[in-house]
Amino acid sequence: MAQKRWESMVNRFLNLKSVGSPKISPDGRLVAYTVRETDWDGDRFVPQIWIAEVGSRRRYQLTRGKDGAYGQQWSPDGQRLAFLSRREGSSVETKKTVAGSQVWLISPLGGEAVRLTAHETGVNTFQWLPDGKQIGFQASPPESKAMKDRKAQYGDFEVVDADLEMAEIWMVTVRSGRTKRVFGEAERSVGGWNWSPDGNQMALVLSTDPRPKGSGTTNLYVLDLADGAVRPLVEQPGPNVHPRWSPDGTQIAFETAMGAPHYYYANRRIAVVPAEGGDPV
Repeated sequence: MAQKRWESMVNRFLNLKSVGSPKISPDGRLVAYTVRETDWDGDRFVPQIWIAEVGSRRRYQLTRGKDGAYGQQWSPDGQRLAFLSRREGSSVETKKTVAGSQVWLISPLGGEAVRLTAHETGVNTFQWLPDGKQIGFQASPPESKAMKDRKAQYGDFEVVDADLEMAEIWMVTVRSGRTKRVFGEAERSVGGWNWSPDGNQMALVLSTDPRPKGSGTTNLYVLDLADGAVRPLVEQPGPNVHPRWSPDGTQIAFETAMGAPHYYYANRRIAVVPAEGGDPV
């Protein structure tokens, strides 16, 4: 009897809806947030995006579907929401079916969502450019021929600490859906980035070891979108992460351990460095 009561309590707890990830629209009138529900048949949690009107306090569900939606971000003009989903559908540029989460666009007033990307390996995270005409996204590199041959012969498995994927940065044009790779290397992985206010540069977090234990190898760089040049900004014992440009574009704030050897359990700091380079303070 006690066992049944315990199971009933656990089930009630799992059935609770969870609200999170609030994003305020640029004009402050709307809040996009997620509501996560339990899908017992699919043995998973499924989030959907909802909209709350600040003035009237009216709420309505924006996305639907068995695969859910998450990671919502407002366009700079507030006219659209971009989000991630594994749902099926046609993209702006191509009709091909792809695996993994992709970037979708939808009006905050409702209507049909349109798939923007059809990236081979799926999209991990994304950010709007300041002008709203393009979106940058992080993704894993395409599988090499050697990896495809290995899977065909031996099946799908992973060699721990050997099969490392170095994440790349891509850009997609919102109007056409066309994509291009902005940064990708075999030796360094992108752990984060942030656009400059004018959209001409990005602050990059690069690491030579993308595993959690390699967070101490993260450093900051600045990439110029015009010529693709990458220059070092902060090179010191890490982690050095989460760069954010100042509104005037002259400085970059970031989270850092400032070389502390026991950064796993020590408090980190917020430091500031000139965008053109210099010593962080």
